[in-house]
Amino acid sequence: KNWTSLDLDGTGVDLSNVNFAGTGYTLTKADLSGVNASGSNLTGVQWPRLIGTNLTGANLTNANLAGSPLTGATLTGSTLTGAVFSNTTAITGASFASSTGLSAVELLKVSNWTGVNLSGSGVGLAGANLTSKTLVGVNFDGLDLSNANLYQRDVAGASFVGTTITGANLGLLKNTVVGQLAVAAPDWTGTDVTFARLDGVDLTGHTLVGTSLDYA
Repeated sequence: KNWTSLDLDGTGVDLSNVNFAGTGYTLTKADLSGVNASGSNLTGVQWPRLIGTNLTGANLTNANLAGSPLTGATLTGSTLTGAVFSNTTAITGASFASSTGLSAVELLKVSNWTGVNLSGSGVGLAGANLTSKTLVGVNFDGLDLSNANLYQRDVAGASFVGTTITGANLGLLKNTVVGQLAVAAPDWTGTDVTFARLDGVDLTGHTLVGTSLDYA
């Protein structure tokens, strides 16, 4: 049962619905890249490699993912309560859609969020400073970004359907992004879009109380 540093990458092994917690298995630094571990209980797993791993509905409570590569992994509907990230955790292209317990404190340790799906995760990003993050293609659908700072970020391809942006700093965002926000998030109360490109953007019916449109 000692799977320490075991390399299962490319084996195609099916580990779905396996309960590894409390059964004596040691998965420290195990490479589960590409493995189907959907529905499995990986509570407390330490530093695994999870590139492209299917973790749909998996339990990763208290998992130590500091430095772990989760590139392209599917964690849709997974449980991440107490899971730990670090600034070297790789999450590009990973899906955390509808997951529970994802900590904003841990997520904010990671700089590159390219292609990450956070929709329905409920991760608390209200007031978050995202000015040092790579946000291209991030799915923010349904999240609360009120008072968040996205100043001058490149969010090309990002999605904001049903996202709360009241009080957010969206200064210097590109025209296409602002146009999308105009459709997806009609309440711009207190939002700062200073220097943002608004040519051709229709704000009819939008709430603009306290909105800063200077030089837009």
